[in-house]
Amino acid sequence: LAAGFAPLSFLFARLPYLNAIVPSRWLPAAGLCLVLVGALGLETVFRREIGRGGAAVSILIPAAAILLLAQPPRLLAVLLLAIAPLFARFRSATQILLAVALLDLIPWALDYLPTGHREMLYPATPFMKTVQDHARAHPGSRVTSAGFLVYPSILPVYGLAEVRVNNPAADIRYLRVLDAALGFRPEERRYKGALTNVDSPLLRFLGLSVLISSRHAPKPEGWIRLDHNEFAPMRLLGNPDPLPRWFLPTGAVMVPPAEPWKAVAALEDPRRVVLTLPGWRPPERPWDPGAVRWQGGRGRLRLEFPAGGWKLIASSVPYSEGWTAEARGRRPRIVPVNAAFLGVVAGPGTGAAELRFEPPGFRTGLALCAAALLLGAALRGGVRRGARPTPPRPPGTR
Repeated sequence: LAAGFAPLSFLFARLPYLNAIVPSRWLPAAGLCLVLVGALGLETVFRREIGRGGAAVSILIPAAAILLLAQPPRLLAVLLLAIAPLFARFRSATQILLAVALLDLIPWALDYLPTGHREMLYPATPFMKTVQDHARAHPGSRVTSAGFLVYPSILPVYGLAEVRVNNPAADIRYLRVLDAALGFRPEERRYKGALTNVDSPLLRFLGLSVLISSRHAPKPEGWIRLDHNEFAPMRLLGNPDPLPRWFLPTGAVMVPPAEPWKAVAALEDPRRVVLTLPGWRPPERPWDPGAVRWQGGRGRLRLEFPAGGWKLIASSVPYSEGWTAEARGRRPRIVPVNAAFLGVVAGPGTGAAELRFEPPGFRTGLALCAAALLLGAALRGGVRRGARPTPPRPPGTR
């Protein structure tokens, strides 16, 4: 906290080795210490187990830090909390404390939510601007990196869709496909695996337009160089023909549902897909990259495609049981393609479909939440009705 004081921060910025320390990173830990000291110290003050000098010090130190670091709305919130014992016995004490908490949280949220100031930690470097420009040339495409050159969590910060996952609770179907085809296997400790097989046709299926590589890594067949060695030792490789996010596959490879990701890794033509549907195979058709048009987002999509005959609309959107489709009052079948991605089976005469995503168990969770709230309200009402009134004190007693 003291490092936020101007003279000390000046010294921190200019003294050798100390300028590597970021004092603001210690604020959460320091704030937790102040909370504990305040909670324990306030109790001792109320019990008169601490002298006035100690109480003054315990109040003045956090007060000085607040005056140096807090914004005006947050300062007002802290002052209201400081006088909270004065209105603790009021019936509206809960509402007052809630208003104080919102007064503290809202200014913070305006700074950091929903996107925050990304450029403070992730500046728009010439390298990332070049990657963004090449990715925009293929709308809906993705970007990734070979090896450990760029961690999976970095590219989404710059608005670039990533192939690799940065989530220890990711869908196991998707992880198995990435492992079998791309060699991407998150580690048990760090869950930050390395993409090793850059020659896999799955990269084209995933709509990869830019691959961040190094001068020592092999170049995938058919890819082109996008940079002019200005980012050495990094280099940018471009896919001239990434598959669109939604498309009509030229055909399908039918496999048993045991281990379909192995068949996905063995695919040589990314325009064909692997299916585990018994008794039905999509018809063979010529490749048309613009056969499917789509629009929407945030869990709602509208697809338009040729209406003639049976067809399979495939995508590189991760599959989930929460997706549903509707077309002219009917429910087209949602199926997994390539073991981990979303597909829709549409019949003859159907040329459009509305897709909607709802997390599995969402409505059940809402119902349980509502039931818990009702039960809590009923228990609270029962306790109030069963409470006995406090008897009056006899005259002359304290």
